[in-house]
Amino acid sequence: MTITGGSTSFVLTESAAAALKAYDISLEPVAPAKAVAGATAGVSVPVEAGSIVPVPFQGSLNYGAGGFRFVDTQQHKIEFTKGQTDLTRGTATAVVDGDATKRIALGTYAVDPTKVKADAMTVSATGTEVKLTSEGATAVNTAFGEQVFKAGDKLFDGSSNLKIGTPLGLSPL
Repeated sequence: MTITGGSTSFVLTESAAAALKAYDISLEPVAPAKAVAGATAGVSVPVEAGSIVPVPFQGSLNYGAGGFRFVDTQQHKIEFTKGQTDLTRGTATAVVDGDATKRIALGTYAVDPTKVKADAMTVSATGTEVKLTSEGATAVNTAFGEQVFKAGDKLFDGSSNLKIGTPLGLSPL
């Protein structure tokens, strides 16, 4: 199935929010991503394109220009944009600080097939824990000069709502 749009929401886990708060670091969206309202900080990043098989949840997603950044009160920051996910392998990569030569493996995840729902025009997946890779944790820690995270820390709870380009069961004209 071709994915033509939608979004993925990344909401900080309680432990990640606490780790960031300990260092006065906050999470912010990078446009066109938007903040997610709620008790814990999060961002909703638009999906630009992709291709998936809903069951088992496999394929890939491209997030385009948006993303998120971590910032502190001392002017330190790190930005992750132009995300790509490999749904088959459960890996997420992103460009660091807008430098296309600095694409890193940011996180890993496993989509629970019982939390994937599809109809003729949409596919959604909820309750996906995104864990930091060693490369992701090192990038954040280096940007802030602190041991904020370690590899394997649960960073986000993710959920996606995706738009299907051609309705299920119909042929394109």
